[in-house]
Amino acid sequence: AAALAFGLLALAGCPVEGNKPSGPDIKELNAAITAAEANLASVEISEYGKGLAFEQKWVLDNEAEEYQSAIDAAKTVRDKKNAAQTEVDKAIADLALATEVFDLVKEDGIPWLSSITITQPPANLEYQRGDSIQLNGMTITGSNGIRDDFPVPLAQCAAAPAAVPVDAEPGKLSITLTYTPAETGAPPLTVAFEITVLQPGEIRQKEVYTLPTGEEIAMMYVPRGKFQRDSTAANITVVDKAYRMAETETSNGIYKAVMGKKKDDTGAWVNDGAFNHPYVSDASKPVGNISFFDAIAFCNKLSVMLGKTPVYSVSSVDDWGKLTYNTIPVVRTGSLPGTPGDDAWNAVTWNDEADGFRLPTEWEWMWAEIGATHREENDAGVVVLPDYDNVWAGQELEETFDDCVNHNGNGGVEAVKNKKPNALGLYHMTGNVQETCWDKAESGASGTDPKWPAGEQTVSSYKGGAGSNRVETGGNYQNADGTNLKKFVYRSIENTPQFGRWGAQGFRFAINAD
Repeated sequence: AAALAFGLLALAGCPVEGNKPSGPDIKELNAAITAAEANLASVEISEYGKGLAFEQKWVLDNEAEEYQSAIDAAKTVRDKKNAAQTEVDKAIADLALATEVFDLVKEDGIPWLSSITITQPPANLEYQRGDSIQLNGMTITGSNGIRDDFPVPLAQCAAAPAAVPVDAEPGKLSITLTYTPAETGAPPLTVAFEITVLQPGEIRQKEVYTLPTGEEIAMMYVPRGKFQRDSTAANITVVDKAYRMAETETSNGIYKAVMGKKKDDTGAWVNDGAFNHPYVSDASKPVGNISFFDAIAFCNKLSVMLGKTPVYSVSSVDDWGKLTYNTIPVVRTGSLPGTPGDDAWNAVTWNDEADGFRLPTEWEWMWAEIGATHREENDAGVVVLPDYDNVWAGQELEETFDDCVNHNGNGGVEAVKNKKPNALGLYHMTGNVQETCWDKAESGASGTDPKWPAGEQTVSSYKGGAGSNRVETGGNYQNADGTNLKKFVYRSIENTPQFGRWGAQGFRFAINAD
């Protein structure tokens, strides 16, 4: 046993010579590790299966530790050799490419780009007649026959026409983009994309806002309409004002861009066991660990950032633009700093007339989830779902549940555009993370018994109940396929006061359109 252990330890620190690592190859190392692990297992069997005396057990314990140390050292060597071989392979491939390029350049000079390709279309593809064509959000790459991923600067591109012709017919219009290379003598290259010319007065489906830091936020139009909110025919919700909903759940990247770093300006934060804290997680994934207070603070700060009037008022906050994440009341103690929620934040009010960003109400959220008027209406102009226990966002497009919904069969939280959108262009309205709404739950309400007022109600007149906790809806990535995720009337009620934070709680925001 000791001999094998020392043999394995001797493999550590292999140098790299020539174009490949020296020492035993990866197969030999794997075989040695397997043998050591098998030997270690036999030590354990001897120890527990044969009832050795205490002195023998002590010897075997030490021998087992030596084996484990040897195994760990061998695995480290194997990992180093794998990494070294990867670098060697990359260097060989780079050398081959460089040789090919050198031969071409020696004979013909540096080849110009021969074609360009749109890899990401512009953020805005909807225009009225006379509007200037915008290329924001577009990415273009070029190919010169050797590489096809050269970035093309938008500053050297021009759209023809530069503005939508005033006599353009509503519908699709092809826009040609011309790239003029900076190199003398290089020919201009063209590529085309399509835009939609709207009817005069027609509303854009997508409105794009650009943050000072360059990130873009798309807000999708949700029209007025009526829907039956549960299986009782008389319970009709009238969506009496149009609004826009964020195309995606709020991502970590967008949240940090708006809220800024914490007050010590390092941006570092302890994860505290939660999967998706805004200051430690992947920028493309939805922000988690978000309380109701965190969400309304974000909405007001975003409004200030983009020159809009904040929707929410909290008597203890004078300047939302200067508010920092670290000063928002929280209930959790320990590695997340903060104090319990105070009366001022609990008494937050909503200004209906403000043009800033806000949380949707629960009924606004439900109407957007099902695709609004893209669902079939009855003779009274009311959307009635065929089965209130079998509903998901994207179903109205005949998309499958798995294509649109991130549930517990998908391996964790996903990027905000990782599934197919619904008919309104909204992603992950079912699953991924739960989304916080403005509403307080009715007293005594539960996940499937909301205790809403009965009969026909308007969205403008009902914004929640008299309970103390806020509503979260949409389910999350931990929910099982085929259970509560598919129930139209299913939500969570914060089991801590409205200033609590927990991992699978996120949000998306809305803005008035009427």
